[in-house]
Amino acid sequence: MAHRLVGRYEEAKAELSCSAELFHDLGDRRGEAVALANLGIVHRQTGRYDSGTGLVEQALALSRGIRDRRGSIYIIHALGVLRSLTGRTDEAFDLQSEALRTARELGDRRGQVYSLNYLGAVRRSQGDAAGAARAHHEALGLARELGDRRAQSHALRHLSAAHRLRGDLFQAGTAAESSLLIAQELGDRRGEGNTLRTRAEARLVSGERELAARDLDDALAMARTIGDRHGEAQALDARGRLRRPSHPSSALADHESALALARELGNPAQTGAALLGIGRCERDLGLVDAADGHLRDALAVYEDLGAREAASVAAELAALRA
Repeated sequence: MAHRLVGRYEEAKAELSCSAELFHDLGDRRGEAVALANLGIVHRQTGRYDSGTGLVEQALALSRGIRDRRGSIYIIHALGVLRSLTGRTDEAFDLQSEALRTARELGDRRGQVYSLNYLGAVRRSQGDAAGAARAHHEALGLARELGDRRAQSHALRHLSAAHRLRGDLFQAGTAAESSLLIAQELGDRRGEGNTLRTRAEARLVSGERELAARDLDDALAMARTIGDRHGEAQALDARGRLRRPSHPSSALADHESALALARELGNPAQTGAALLGIGRCERDLGLVDAADGHLRDALAVYEDLGAREAASVAAELAALRA
């Protein structure tokens, strides 16, 4: 866990691989499942979604084989996150719901915190900001009861994103500031980078463009330092949106870099966002044919995902050719 928090992913992989082998040799199936699940999470955090999924599925099979319901909560949660990242939102929601039900039945408050946060994240992706905020509020309350500072930071970051979607920018900023302070106190570099992006998004919507730009530059540097490729793609895409009104050529380069990463990662939602950003930049630069092609590609991705963005992209396409 310590290696993961500070971004030493290769050390984490080596340590967890050794642990999984040791537990296997000892016949400790529960220990093996935990090590494999954590190894899968590290693979996910470094953008290796396929191998991460395989490891987590292997861990879940072991955990269910020994009927370890409490241990399965966290593994089901980890698998749900991977399903969400690869565009299988309905499966992600079902898995997180299963993890939450089991955690509540067993009185596992920490398990409830993690599942509530990711259920809220799925609700945000579906456009249900109010439902997301309720889930994140409940997660934050449980994390405070437990005294789990890292979980509090996580819940506050998610809550900030939900507030932004609801248009409550003051609350979004306050939650992001609180999350960032905790992450910095804990030395959680991945959490710090994630929260810098979240705060930048709120600042961008509220018109604080210089502060948002500073946050995104810091978030991008952090992601590259610790090898967080998913975070790097998100920061590049957000910086492209920030730059587009005044510097569309620079914004285009950011979105193109984000697209290359998103495709390498196999993340369809991030791919759609980058394609949309490219199309908008090309439109602003007067490259109508190129813009049309990229907006159509973005629309196809969003339609495959059943994402709410599809309708607005279709409207942009119609306006482009009007």
